[in-house]
Amino acid sequence: MQLLFKNTLKTCTATFHYARNYGAFLQSYALQQFLGKSNRILDFAPVYNSYGLVGKKARQKLPFFWRLVALWRYFRHYYLRKISFNEFSMLNLTNKYSSTKAIVEDSPQANVYITGSDQVWNQEFITFSEDIYFLAFGASNAKRIAYAASMGMERWSSDFTQQILPHIRKFTAISVREDSSIPFLKSIGIENAVVTCDPTLLWTADFYKSHFPWEANKLSDYTFIYWLHGKIPTVLKEYKKKKDVITLIQKNSRCYLSVSIAQWLHYIDTANSVITNSFHGTIFSILFHKPFVVFPKIDDNQSDRITSLLKKMRLECRFLNGNETKEEIEKKLYRPIDWEQVDKILEEWRTYSENWLREALNDK
Repeated sequence: MQLLFKNTLKTCTATFHYARNYGAFLQSYALQQFLGKSNRILDFAPVYNSYGLVGKKARQKLPFFWRLVALWRYFRHYYLRKISFNEFSMLNLTNKYSSTKAIVEDSPQANVYITGSDQVWNQEFITFSEDIYFLAFGASNAKRIAYAASMGMERWSSDFTQQILPHIRKFTAISVREDSSIPFLKSIGIENAVVTCDPTLLWTADFYKSHFPWEANKLSDYTFIYWLHGKIPTVLKEYKKKKDVITLIQKNSRCYLSVSIAQWLHYIDTANSVITNSFHGTIFSILFHKPFVVFPKIDDNQSDRITSLLKKMRLECRFLNGNETKEEIEKKLYRPIDWEQVDKILEEWRTYSENWLREALNDK
């Protein structure tokens, strides 16, 4: 795949590349590879960003001390993650910034600024960083684009909407990740937004196998359970006791990544089936043609991105309600999937998203 735009076009992407999360890294890497060598990711890792550091409830309970908690967690996870997260060096980054003020005063030079993908428009995740992810920095004549930006909710609060409207109106092209975002954006005057695929879907499985080579597991014929945030359901604890199950639980974004990106991909690729509640766990199950089921994310009510994806792929039946028995889960898990149909839909969506992004970048 080659992106066809002017060689002189320099792009800069604002995304959650720093989050210690497999999907966050892979979507950052996938979009950068698509954009080419002239792209740099804004190396913005704010100390007090609420994303994965201090939750909304904790900020309310600790109004005066939560920043100290965030500071400790920032240094603990941002630097120590390199123990297993060695692929981080594969990203082409700008100079490092730790505050919005620093970026506004000394912005990285680019012809086009891009925000996305991931939940860069989730108002609960970008506390004190709204100006960055709505691209309120850089040259005034530079183009501003949103690619597969995720709100993580159906609508923003009224105060937040009024705060970011002046910025979002300066965008020349907007695409989002969830279907539910379109009606809300239209309601606030953003008429031309479309839905494009997550950057990880711009590439096929072969791309990831070649860019992230992995060593073979000793286990074979196993089920891979990848659980992101929250408590694992009681029904899945039965699976954990089985010898032919590999379980990886990331309780929150603060925990240390226990395996590398390559190993995580390998767990999915060589599994006979996958059980997850993760958006990107779902994506790579689809890319690697693995039988899978998806649990709803009950704790944070962020399942819309998953249901939008499954609806697009005509795989709604893989989504669980969370109350199934072990037998019901296995019945859905091993229900045959028409991968030929899935691949056809995915290729059409991939082509549409590629063309949309090329046009957005090249449009004068």
